[in-house]
Amino acid sequence: MNIVTQVMQEISKMMTDLYHQAIQGEVDFSTCIKTISDTMRQLSVDLGEDLCTTIEETLFESPGRKARYRVHRSHDEKTISTLIGDIKLSRRYYKDKQTGEFCYLLDDYLSLTPHQRVDLDLEAAIYEKASKHSYQETIDSFEHIGIHSRQTVKNIVHKYCPDSVTLPVGEKRQVDCLYIEADEDHVAYQDGKNREMRLAYVHEGYKENLGSSDRKALNVRRIFTGLYEDSEELWEDVYYYLDRQYDLAACPALYLSGDGAHWIKKGLDYLPTQTRFVLDPYHTMKYLRQACVGISTEHLYATLHRWLHTGEKDYLQDYFKVRLSDPSLPESSKQTLQKVRRYLIGNWDAIQRQRDPQYIGCSAEGHVSHWLSARLSSRPLGWSTTGAENIAKARAYDLNGGDLKAWVRNQTKTEERERRVNKLDGRVGRKYARQYDWSGKVAILHYSNNTRSRQVFETIAGY
Repeated sequence: MNIVTQVMQEISKMMTDLYHQAIQGEVDFSTCIKTISDTMRQLSVDLGEDLCTTIEETLFESPGRKARYRVHRSHDEKTISTLIGDIKLSRRYYKDKQTGEFCYLLDDYLSLTPHQRVDLDLEAAIYEKASKHSYQETIDSFEHIGIHSRQTVKNIVHKYCPDSVTLPVGEKRQVDCLYIEADEDHVAYQDGKNREMRLAYVHEGYKENLGSSDRKALNVRRIFTGLYEDSEELWEDVYYYLDRQYDLAACPALYLSGDGAHWIKKGLDYLPTQTRFVLDPYHTMKYLRQACVGISTEHLYATLHRWLHTGEKDYLQDYFKVRLSDPSLPESSKQTLQKVRRYLIGNWDAIQRQRDPQYIGCSAEGHVSHWLSARLSSRPLGWSTTGAENIAKARAYDLNGGDLKAWVRNQTKTEERERRVNKLDGRVGRKYARQYDWSGKVAILHYSNNTRSRQVFETIAGY
């Protein structure tokens, strides 16, 4: 009995049994769907295994194979985990009569690499899942495969590192204003250190036509993230995107926002000359609160806030001078005030630009939380440098509209695989292809009239 006939009989039996059980009230809708799903999944595994066995036998009987390869060993088994389940292969190990090399011809024809145990589509699905969930939750979500180790997920994550810079851009756009915001997530690593996972993103302001919601959303165009120990590389990536996507000469205003860190300000050396740095209002208010140390009154905070945002720099400097000259001020409070003075006075011009009519604020802290911290640092995790960066880049690639699964699949197609046997004998191929002919009858058709099931089976079987 060929596999197609066997499969159709299994489907017929399943449908007939479900039909009788349903009309007798023995099964509900959910049970029917689960039974169909489990049966079809197992039949898909059977079809995959039979197809590989047929290809192996075709290769074995090929005159081209016999002329160049002899069988060195038979019945070598290999299990490949796939999205539908584990596919078990039985192959012959051949020796090349000319070169003396050994190979599995079936693996060559199916583009299976040595020691491969996971199908490429499953790898892609695991990588995409791991970018959003823990390694254990990821592997538990694939219940029909024989892989249960978090180490497998880790190996896949370490294998792929998508780069959003390679994503295509549309036609060059002309905009009146562009915003670039930057911040970092502090990620704990397995060596006990914390490192910065840097984030920068480009947006065009608020989205329009959000319906009845009062909440505003940014029109984010591109996200960049990574360890970027050399910040020059980050800003070169950002400028490369800006230059491809926008007519920068026609854009009169660009704002770079952040907390004033050196690596953020360094972006001014690489971004267009019309770019102006603006201090993040969140950090401005944070340090202004610290300036009130030892005097917890809202009146003082309101006064300092007014001086800061009306450009009264002398008043603010006099305030710090008076406070720091107080002999009763604790040393810890003095150090806090000195730090706050350096921060606010040192970023004075960047703070004043917050009042520019085109500037709309900075939400980098919130985006770091949603885009990076939610996976990397909001739980007590210990990362490797490779794992953390690859997860961060996968999340950015997805947020940038990239197809992560398609990207993973394309990584293995950069080199053309070698075909060990160039041509099979046509008679051998036709012989095995006939195994998939089918002209059987399906019992369920006798229990249904003009239903969708009957129409499907009639199409398959020519009933």
